[in-house]
Amino acid sequence: MSLNEYKEGKAYRLYESSWLKEIYWHPISTASEFCFLKANCTHTMKIGDTPPTAWIAADKKCEKIVSAYCTCVAG
Repeated sequence: MSLNEYKEGKAYRLYESSWLKEIYWHPISTASEFCFLKANCTHTMKIGDTPPTAWIAADKKCEKIVSAYCTCVAG
């Protein structure tokens, strides 16, 4: 999936509904072809629990997600 198509998926709908909190972006460096995005999430089943953290590593040039992880039990 291209980063340009992000509004078409379930993840964007969860963000619009405030399930995903503020998104932090780190460019690593101007020479790096990758960047990181990180955000805290709200559990969809256990709303009162400590929010898990989700992050992705993306390729800046071809706008593709190269790796992703979430600290929730489901991963």
